[in-house]
Amino acid sequence: MSKPIEQTQLVPVYGFLQKSLESQEQSNKSLQLMLNRMMNIESHVDERFAEMTEMVQEVRDSVVLTNAECSMLHSAVASKSISLAKDRYQDEDMEFRKVVGKYRRMIWKQMKRKFDVHKYNCIRRIDFKEAVQFANSFKPEAYI
Repeated sequence: MSKPIEQTQLVPVYGFLQKSLESQEQSNKSLQLMLNRMMNIESHVDERFAEMTEMVQEVRDSVVLTNAECSMLHSAVASKSISLAKDRYQDEDMEFRKVVGKYRRMIWKQMKRKFDVHKYNCIRRIDFKEAVQFANSFKPEAYI
């Protein structure tokens, strides 16, 4: 049979429990401090990320077509205007050139209106693919 634990035997246990609780409290304080610091850092990173995202958008909005992209867009407009003229006008004489010019001006006019620019080379680079698609799928009937 076991003997009952005497009061004098419990005193060292109380001391151990007291030190253990103090150690846990210190650990909890340290963990809380670390958590607060990490949350502060995360908040700071989120703010900086939002600022950078805004700055990147500003840069993207300000960068216009390169010379090569302008050339490709010009080629797409030229091809489409010739194609439209051939579909609607059969003779390849002086009148044909006038019709091609008419379609070309119409495409440029509507493209500049669509992208809100005064010159086609002011179209933003991020809109380049859309501009080429616009030229390739242009239907004059939609603007007459």
